[in-house]
Amino acid sequence: MQKTPAGAPCMTGRSVRDFGAKGDGVTDDTDAFNRATQASAPWSPALAELIYVPAGRYRIDGTVCVRKGQHLHGDGEPTVIDATRAQGHTFVLGSGLVAGRLREDPGGAPVQVSDLQTLGSAPTQALIFTEAQGFAIRRLFLSAVGTGIHVRGADGMIADIVVDQALNGIVFDQCQNINVSNVITYLANYAVTFKAGARDITISAAQFCYSRYAGLLLMDGATGIVNVRVSACSFTMNQQFETFVGYVHCRANGAEMAFDNCSFRNWPGFAIDQAAGQGARLSFANCQFDGRPTSPLYNGADTSKGIATGVSGRFHLVECEFRHLYGEIINAGRDLAALSLVGGAVEDCALPLVRAAPEGVFPISVRDVAGLATVSGATATLPSWPGVHWELALRLKGGNGERRWRGTVSGGNGIAGAFLPSPASTQGSGAVRLREAARGGATVIDAGANIVGIDLRTSI
Repeated sequence: MQKTPAGAPCMTGRSVRDFGAKGDGVTDDTDAFNRATQASAPWSPALAELIYVPAGRYRIDGTVCVRKGQHLHGDGEPTVIDATRAQGHTFVLGSGLVAGRLREDPGGAPVQVSDLQTLGSAPTQALIFTEAQGFAIRRLFLSAVGTGIHVRGADGMIADIVVDQALNGIVFDQCQNINVSNVITYLANYAVTFKAGARDITISAAQFCYSRYAGLLLMDGATGIVNVRVSACSFTMNQQFETFVGYVHCRANGAEMAFDNCSFRNWPGFAIDQAAGQGARLSFANCQFDGRPTSPLYNGADTSKGIATGVSGRFHLVECEFRHLYGEIINAGRDLAALSLVGGAVEDCALPLVRAAPEGVFPISVRDVAGLATVSGATATLPSWPGVHWELALRLKGGNGERRWRGTVSGGNGIAGAFLPSPASTQGSGAVRLREAARGGATVIDAGANIVGIDLRTSI
């Protein structure tokens, strides 16, 4: 059934039809599939076989075990798995049934599933579940699933997958060393969900379309979500769902994720939101945030905003572009740890600013951004370079108005030569001053007790 290079070991093959599978869309073929995979046999290398599923419509109500070393494959779209009546996981990779209970197979032989079209799954279970160390899931079209793929294993590849309507497209849970590529999700509540211990994961060349709640969800209180890289992915929206909470919605603790060359288009509210948890470290390089729809037939968003930070978050953006947003490009919460915005551009945004909580005390770095970059509301540290125009406004308590200064940076250390004495209304109750940092071309603003807000605007 499969050609192999000269000298390579050749797996033997068997068809599920030879073990009683009907493929008529009426008969439950679960037992026939398990006979073909020898689900109840003690594991041995002899189980390493190709399990062929010819064209047909196979009703699977129970759980099929695909053993380590096996490759279950169909004929592509003509091979349909009907799991609309399923009560548990439909396919479990790398395990067998021992005394009626699932047990992981020993050893490190890889397991694979490919070339199937599926419909349905149990509402709270997965169409494919794996705890295997070494697996591949390829060329599947999954429709109307509770969860498409749930990964608890390691050393795996997920490629060329379409998920059309789902509660959860892919779930990562206590897993590592996973590569995901060429995945498309449509109308998933959550396209990808990260639970605790999801680490060393790369997602590339994926499209996340019309997510009802979030594109990527980092679960409440989850820890150990580290070294996750998202590259060359597209996040798009047509219908503007009231339930939507962000293309990236982080509620985990200590999550570390890096995004590069990604595009975020036409969404309501914030694109990126650290809504709960603490200590997130999120970086974005060469990404585009554009509030416009990609098609004139799409419903356009009218509340698009950029990034909302949370407790102890560290956000770093390099050469990112913010276009046609209706709200602030970044909302820096009072408990932010650090924010840097270097390079890139701000174009045609209604509020082209970094809005910082007035009571916040944290470093903000804004440098070399084409267009207008405003920092509003917080004690902040801002690099300024020769030729940068600046304008500072201090809003005072008690109806005492506003003090405003402006100028152009002429030296390499902050706003050169600008030292502001405290406005008269703040004498004796905390100074407001602008001073040069000791090194690094930074300007430090210190706010006293009578300051309602600080706006520092820079442009190049």
